[in-house]
Amino acid sequence: MKLFRRSLIALALVAPCVAAFAQAPGFPNKPIRLVVPFGPGGGADVAARIVGVELGTLLGQTIVIDNKAGAGTIVGTQLVAKAEPDGYTLLWTTDIQAINEAMNRLGRLPSRLQYELKDFDAVGQALSLQIALMASKKSGITSMQDLAVKAKAANGGMSAGSNGEGSPHYLAFLNMQHMGGYKLIDVPYSGSGPTAVAVQAGDVDLAFGTVGSAAQIDKNNRATILAVSGPTRDPIAPNVPTIAETGYPGFSILSWMGIVAPKGVPADRLNTLHAALNKVLAMPDVVQKLKTAGMYAAPRSRDQFGELIVKDAEKIEAIYRNARK
Repeated sequence: MKLFRRSLIALALVAPCVAAFAQAPGFPNKPIRLVVPFGPGGGADVAARIVGVELGTLLGQTIVIDNKAGAGTIVGTQLVAKAEPDGYTLLWTTDIQAINEAMNRLGRLPSRLQYELKDFDAVGQALSLQIALMASKKSGITSMQDLAVKAKAANGGMSAGSNGEGSPHYLAFLNMQHMGGYKLIDVPYSGSGPTAVAVQAGDVDLAFGTVGSAAQIDKNNRATILAVSGPTRDPIAPNVPTIAETGYPGFSILSWMGIVAPKGVPADRLNTLHAALNKVLAMPDVVQKLKTAGMYAAPRSRDQFGELIVKDAEKIEAIYRNARK
């Protein structure tokens, strides 16, 4: 009798997990293609592969990472928007999708997008990360307050390296200028690596980079880390203030990554994928691997993630509009 009771208890404990994967009978029964709209080796690609391996194991099928870089993620994103809505083609999306949506609404892209946010269904958010602001040693800037004073005195002569229009770095600088009441010269680079090199060399006065990279650069005394872009301090650099703390109330630029599917995938399949993703994000090994890469597991419900994407696009559109005033 005791053995029977123990069996019932064990069954009760595993039932929720079984139910989560039993909602879509027969799905998946073949490999799933996860389109990453970036080249191999970058942060988004690394994160997608960390999550994808474990996701495939849970689902019992291989997750095939398909890098489709081009046109600021538009190539890969459009491919998924037009894909068969069967749950076997998914997009590893980032905040760039919300940025492109906002720029498209404002007519700031070279050509109109052939898709919109409404052409996708959220599967789930995977992670979030913030960026850190650095000042070159040559600039003499040692704090955010110092930056504001010197930027106003420079009267538009202070330079800011970014990853180009449409990047979180560029958006953060736009918002800082609007809120701080000063102007910066935008100097675009091809990525975070070249931008970090430029600020260390003193080729630009300011630059954003990953928190981990910026903290190490500061430690090596090659540039000064000033603040982080999110609403809370970062565990990697807990003594570094947020931009919001330093005279920019409400300031928050957070990057995120997650998975979306083309509109029309059956809800039971989306729920199966979502449940598996959340289980992966609770695995200590996955959490640690992401943390080592400067990223944090940040699971949300499907509705919450879909709402985040929409609200981010609205916030980004407002930042661009304010920059024109």
